[in-house]
Amino acid sequence: MNTIAVPKFRSCRRLVEWMSKHWHDFPAAGLPSRLSPEREQVFFKSKESEGVKSACLAQYAGWAGKLSSELENLLRPHHEDLVTYLRSLHSRGIELDPSLMNELSGQSRQLYMLAKHYGRLPEHLEKTFAEPRFAYLYAKEVLRGRLPLEVEQVFFKDTLFAAKYAFDVIRGFSSVRLPEALHAFMVMKSFESPNDSYIRSYIDASENDPDRVGNTTVKV
Repeated sequence: MNTIAVPKFRSCRRLVEWMSKHWHDFPAAGLPSRLSPEREQVFFKSKESEGVKSACLAQYAGWAGKLSSELENLLRPHHEDLVTYLRSLHSRGIELDPSLMNELSGQSRQLYMLAKHYGRLPEHLEKTFAEPRFAYLYAKEVLRGRLPLEVEQVFFKDTLFAAKYAFDVIRGFSSVRLPEALHAFMVMKSFESPNDSYIRSYIDASENDPDRVGNTTVKV
């Protein structure tokens, strides 16, 4: 059996560099993929910035798998690294801790990045999309269908993504026409910005079938 001497690390960067070179040899040496708690203490003791430690920890978890709750707590404030960690767990078939997922509430980009890997998000997180671009991408690429009505309200913030949502998502199931309140918003914006090609295209398309409205089971 091959032997591997695991050094004591003074920095998280050094741990990650060492792991990237040696983790392939762990099985032959009879080592688990995760280092001992003593070696993992570098994530608490290192003098590197919290951002550096978090990024290194998320990378380390890609080899080590499920971390202790104490190490997971280091990731909670760092949403990009938390997504990396959650995605690596999901790839291993490990159930995600709802409290970790909840840290991403309202973080539209990170919610979308997680959903691309995880699939449809829990309803309470889905409702926190606050950026039209990522709500649109989530609907188009993850749901491949319409958002809940209350989530569609995010498109009041951006006529471009309101129009793209109407054409790329709604039209796949019914008329291109948005729910009435959003449709009225787009009509109003068409007078304010008569040269906006996206708004104009939407208005022209919606007028071809003015009586068919999406989400007809829910009053707007």
